[in-house]
Amino acid sequence: MSAIYEPKNFNKMKKTFALLGSALLLYAFLMTSCSLGQKAQVMIDDGELQWPSIMSSRIMAGHSEDGTQSLWGPFFQTEVGNSLRTLGFSIFTCQPGTYSSVYDSVTQKWSNPLIGHVSLNVDYDGIAYPTWRGQSATLTIHRFNKRAKRLDATFEAVVMKDGTTETRNIKVEMRNLDVSGK
Repeated sequence: MSAIYEPKNFNKMKKTFALLGSALLLYAFLMTSCSLGQKAQVMIDDGELQWPSIMSSRIMAGHSEDGTQSLWGPFFQTEVGNSLRTLGFSIFTCQPGTYSSVYDSVTQKWSNPLIGHVSLNVDYDGIAYPTWRGQSATLTIHRFNKRAKRLDATFEAVVMKDGTTETRNIKVEMRNLDVSGK
């Protein structure tokens, strides 16, 4: 009769592998759960419609000499019914706080250089309508995670339709927005 060889610490090894396996499963579960919670949530009210979802979005990003995040410029686009809507703005800070600015059409500059551009375009059935350009804006950065390069912010602006005095109030609520530019 032959005996099955078992190492001296076989039971201890079995327990170690069982614990290691359990730990790996728990890690995989937590990583999946955390990544699901990392999805950006953006709601845009363009003064006429609330955008229920984003068809596409892009973020340009830049960094200062010390490596900190110093620029983010989202470009949001969606199609609602027969209209294609795009909204873009550029911001030159990720530091939590509230920043307001007014656009001077004579100098073509914003009063606060941390806000650099605001524009809204709406076209219907492929026919381009005039651009709505920012006249004033307020940005509130609620939270910025430097390591993950994600922020929570509210952006509000008054935009004016080119060639008219017609204005709209727009508001963008951003939660967990990735501003890494990737």
